[in-house]
Amino acid sequence: MIVRVSYDEGKTWPVSKMLSPGPAAYSCLTVLPDMMMGCLYEKEENSAYETIAFARFSLEWLTEVRDSLARKYNPDYAPNGLIATEPERRD
Repeated sequence: MIVRVSYDEGKTWPVSKMLSPGPAAYSCLTVLPDMMMGCLYEKEENSAYETIAFARFSLEWLTEVRDSLARKYNPDYAPNGLIATEPERRD
């Protein structure tokens, strides 16, 4: 199962990453409440219809940190997945 990203309404697909090798079939992709992505799909080594699998991943993983849903919704987002904060001052 390969997941792809398009930034131009499906005209091109410049980003792709393999979730699992081998045959795969019907899939459903969604953005989860915590801004991670979820992909429910059929897979197996011999026939694509043997197992239903669920993969959970971030846009950062998919794009190798070139894009981030968290950064779009939180301007203080840091690429390592942590929220950037000011250091605590001790006077």
